[in-house]
Amino acid sequence: MKCKIEFQYKSPNSSRPQEKAQDEPIELEAGEFVPIPNVGDSVGYLYGGKKQDFKVVSRHFTYKRNSCCIHIVVTDISREEMLARLKEFHAPA
Repeated sequence: MKCKIEFQYKSPNSSRPQEKAQDEPIELEAGEFVPIPNVGDSVGYLYGGKKQDFKVVSRHFTYKRNSCCIHIVVTDISREEMLARLKEFHAPA
């Protein structure tokens, strides 16, 4: 089964996530493995041309024939929370 992961940003003031996904597509062929973040996890990826950190608020799985798309909605994560999660975290300049 082919699989695609899409991170969608949702601002704390919005009721819906934006349509734009991460800058780099994440597509897996049958048999490939990638960890899928759960609600509450923090994730970092390229968004808007720079690496940003977010917190997962929801996941939705869409299955069609021989493929699956995982929509992961993320929101802002505070600097303090990231410092508590990662010792090596460096705030953007």
